[in-house]
Formats: sequence, structure tokens, C-alpha cells
Amino acid sequence: LAAAIGYSTKTVGRIERGDSTPSAEFMLRISKYFNMLVEDVFHVED
Repeated sequence: LAAAIGYSTKTVGRIERGDSTPSAEFMLRISKYFNMLVEDVFHVED
């Protein structure tokens, strides 16, 4: 997954563990990879 979205496995791991907050670009890439809306993949607060 990390390679497919252009991020390192280290970065993806940090985000998965909650050690780092995903950037908007990261969220967009993940959403596009899974062909889903950002809101359906991530909890987005207003």
C-alpha cells in the first residue's frame, strides 16, 4: 500500500499507530487508491 500511494512504510506505520496525523494529500491518495471518499476512509471532524 505504501509504495502504491507514494509514501514510505515508516510513514504509513506511524499514521496507522496514531503516532502521526495524516496530511490532506495522504488522505486523498488513500481514498483514491480504494476508490472511496475521504470521509468514508477517515473520520473527518468539522
